[in-house]
Amino acid sequence: MSALSHFFENLNVGKKLMLGFGLILLLSLAVAICGIKNLNDISVRAEKLRELKSVNDRFSQAKDARLQFVKTHDEKFIDINETMLKEVDQNLKNLGAFRWDASQQAMITAMPSAIATYRQKRAETVQAVRNGAQALQSLSVEEEMRGISQLATSSSNDAQVAAALQEINKHLAGVAVRVKLFGLEHKDADRSALSNFLTETVGLIAQVAPRLNPADSATLAKISEQLDGKQADINALMASVKAGEQATAELAVAGKTLTDMSNNLFTQQLDATNHDAGQAVWLMAAIVIAAIVAGIVIALFITRQLTRPLSELLNVANEMARGNLSIMLNSTRRDELGELMRAVGEMSDELRRIISGIRSGVTSVSQASAEIASGNNDLSARTESQAAALAQTAASMEQLTATVKQNADNIHHSSRLAQQTFDTASRGGELVTNVVSTMDEISASSGKISEITSVINSIAFQTNILALNAAVEAARAGEQGRGFAVVASEVRNLAQRSALAAKEIEALIQDSVARIRAGSQLVSQTGNTMGEIVTSVSNVTEILNEISHASEEQNRGIAQVGVAIVEMDNVTQQNAALVEQSSAAASALHDQAQTLAGSVSRFVIA
Repeated sequence: MSALSHFFENLNVGKKLMLGFGLILLLSLAVAICGIKNLNDISVRAEKLRELKSVNDRFSQAKDARLQFVKTHDEKFIDINETMLKEVDQNLKNLGAFRWDASQQAMITAMPSAIATYRQKRAETVQAVRNGAQALQSLSVEEEMRGISQLATSSSNDAQVAAALQEINKHLAGVAVRVKLFGLEHKDADRSALSNFLTETVGLIAQVAPRLNPADSATLAKISEQLDGKQADINALMASVKAGEQATAELAVAGKTLTDMSNNLFTQQLDATNHDAGQAVWLMAAIVIAAIVAGIVIALFITRQLTRPLSELLNVANEMARGNLSIMLNSTRRDELGELMRAVGEMSDELRRIISGIRSGVTSVSQASAEIASGNNDLSARTESQAAALAQTAASMEQLTATVKQNADNIHHSSRLAQQTFDTASRGGELVTNVVSTMDEISASSGKISEITSVINSIAFQTNILALNAAVEAARAGEQGRGFAVVASEVRNLAQRSALAAKEIEALIQDSVARIRAGSQLVSQTGNTMGEIVTSVSNVTEILNEISHASEEQNRGIAQVGVAIVEMDNVTQQNAALVEQSSAAASALHDQAQTLAGSVSRFVIA
């Protein structure tokens, strides 16, 4: 037992739980297997019971159909009987597919033979019933009664003969009643009564026959022979009844054999089913109880395996909480709890070393914190002096920033004026350019006018020549050409004056063109000068813009320096505050070191 306990101690918790639950699951599996097996057996037996019940039900229906055939002689009931027997055959075939013990298998094997015997006896019974029905039909006296009635009608002139014939018919009616009674009950008394009635009727016919004419007498004799022959039909009917009764008795024996075997098997299977169900309940209950007991035992065992080391760990934790670190904890277990116990033991050892180190370091921390507090006080004084100097520097930088900002504003104003001058010079240059263009156009127009004047001068010269030629021709003409000569002379004078005027205009135009060219050159030079002025003004504007940008950069730089100085002042103020806080923290650290020393002193490490 100790070896088993030691084995379980060395198993990890997961395996312990797996073993415990595995055993419970195995027992549960056993319950399930037992239940499944018994349910399967019960299912098979239930199927057997269903088939056996079907055999009984179908055979009972076949029996009812046979009895209906015997009563009604309707052939459809024989068909129903055969259909039910075929279903019984199928049920027996299904039953043969199951497993049975030796005695039951013998009954299953014998049941088809009983069915075969039943069929054979049923066929004999059916044939006997058919023969009996045929014999009963032969016993009918309706034809004889019609013949007697015809004879009575033809002999109506002889009242005594007619009355005798009517009496014969009454006896025949009695015979018909006896036939029906005999056909229903097949009793010997009914048979005797029927036979006597027939004998009496034949006797009456024998008495009346001599009183009839030969033809009617012959007819009556024939009827008498027929009635005598019915005695044989009575015997045949009785024989059929006897044969049917014997076949029915044998058929009943075969049916009872089949029914008894079926009922016996049904009872056995029902008892076996009840027995299996009860046995399954007891077996499953026993396994369940065993599973519950095993579960309780396993739960207690696993609980003990888990709670015992946990109790030791709890005791150690309580001692450590009270400051007792001198407890040594170790375990030989190789499960998780053993590892936990060893880890707690190592933690206790490590805590002892840590507390020892803390004790030795608390004094050093206390001394160092005192030195830090003294140094922080000196640093605080120097930081305050530096903060005052930075405040003065910040004030000077503010004044310098204001001056630089004013210079930047003046430069911006100069830059705007230079830009305006540049714009004015640009517009003047554009106007000079336009004037030069206009002078060029005027010079071109003067050239064109000079050309036109030259053309006019040429025309005047040609007109003068034509007038001279006309005067010469007029002089040649003599007196007839005198008037034409006067006109030619006037034309020549006009041409000369036009040529003179054209020359004067050409001289004036050439002088104007020369002056326009001189003015155009002066305007062109003025345009060049204006371009140079525009270029110079543009350069001045660019220089002023650069100076303005430089002043802005300088202003921003000085502003950033001012901001930096302000931030340095703020940082210095914060440093001073931090130095004061550090000094206070050093003092608090010294106090906490003293407190820590007092706290650590409560731990027992040896």
